[in-house]
Amino acid sequence: MWVAGLLVGQGMAQTIPPDKERVFDRKAPNVRLVDATGREFRLHDLRGKPVILSPIYTGCPSACIAITSSLRKVIPQVGVPGKDFWVLSLTFNPKERDADIRAFQRQYRIVEDG
Repeated sequence: MWVAGLLVGQGMAQTIPPDKERVFDRKAPNVRLVDATGREFRLHDLRGKPVILSPIYTGCPSACIAITSSLRKVIPQVGVPGKDFWVLSLTFNPKERDADIRAFQRQYRIVEDG
């Protein structure tokens, strides 16, 4: 969680540090996820590397765009997604569909690998 706070903080004026007592030494649930191509996987499939979670929704007018832009700028400076860590941008809007997510990916040049 610290890495996510650092990366987001690079592009924003203020960061909120993670509550280490609340998140460290806790196992994340093995939730089912679906990528923009419709492929299903489980969070635990990503074991072995840090995971940066970027919650977004595609109609977000400000914060989601700033977070995504910050991640795109900072990630190349810290490693290679898929090799050194995983980055998951996930929508929290249940009404969004695959087409909405693919359009967001194209608009903000989000690659699928890693």
